[in-house]
Amino acid sequence: MTAAPTRPRQGTHPEITLPRRPAPRPRSVAATFAILGLLAAGLWSVISLRINVATIIDSVDNAARFAERMFPLDFPTVGQTTGMVLETLAIVVLATALSVVLSVPLAIAAARATTRGRVSQSVARTVIVLARAVPDLVLAIVFLRLFGLGPAAGIAAMGLHSIGMVGKLYADAIEELDDGPRESIAAAGGDRRQQIWSAIPQALMPQVVATALHRFDINLRTSVLLGYVGVGGIGQAIADSLRTLDYHRGMALALLVLGLCIVVEALSGTIRAAIMRRSGAAVAGGTWVDRLFARRTPVQAAPVRQVQLSPPWT
Repeated sequence: MTAAPTRPRQGTHPEITLPRRPAPRPRSVAATFAILGLLAAGLWSVISLRINVATIIDSVDNAARFAERMFPLDFPTVGQTTGMVLETLAIVVLATALSVVLSVPLAIAAARATTRGRVSQSVARTVIVLARAVPDLVLAIVFLRLFGLGPAAGIAAMGLHSIGMVGKLYADAIEELDDGPRESIAAAGGDRRQQIWSAIPQALMPQVVATALHRFDINLRTSVLLGYVGVGGIGQAIADSLRTLDYHRGMALALLVLGLCIVVEALSGTIRAAIMRRSGAAVAGGTWVDRLFARRTPVQAAPVRQVQLSPPWT
């Protein structure tokens, strides 16, 4: 005879084993400590700089006095405004063109699919990182010592600093391309130059133009800041007005810069959206203009390829 199964006594429950929680991963632990470190650094910064509500309230009177000295706004004449706007746009166009011209060969050398070897790839990526690491204001100060006051220093500074973003995006775009056409040319006996010129430019051109337009928007805003060191354009006019405490003219020029940035961003966003539609790609990220015109893009039957226009470092 088999013994009958024992029943649990009244008031008791059978033992339940819960699954063990997995041990935290090293990356999660490192990320947690990094966030705690940033919070501690932020708290220390607030305490050391003595930022508090009382300080902000005491600054309200300063803001009111500044607003009184700002109005009425003193806008320049149409001729003066046109001249400053054209000079600013000329500086930005040349700086962006310089960055594109220098970034294309660097991107070809930095991408794994088109580089000659590890040495050239490491050198190209190092140049791209250094260009992004050195601030454009520091570059402008250096080039002002070389070229003197004027647009040349701003063009060189913005052009070289833009390589850090433009070259990185171009290299990533080359690595994301379909490598089939290039491998076909290589299998047919084509050398490296034939592989690059036959398989890459046509597929990469939409990304080249879209990234250049996005960098143009950034350089337009940067040119205003570089005007404080004597680069020229609207930024220098604003700096001269504020140095002489002419807040009426300075704030009027600041509003002109705001309007110019909005107009240029809307135009470049329209062009970027049109380029992405024609190339069969969808805009991922980008600015508010890119997302605005991306919503108006008709739905396509074929799956689309996404192109990231604004990386975190911008």
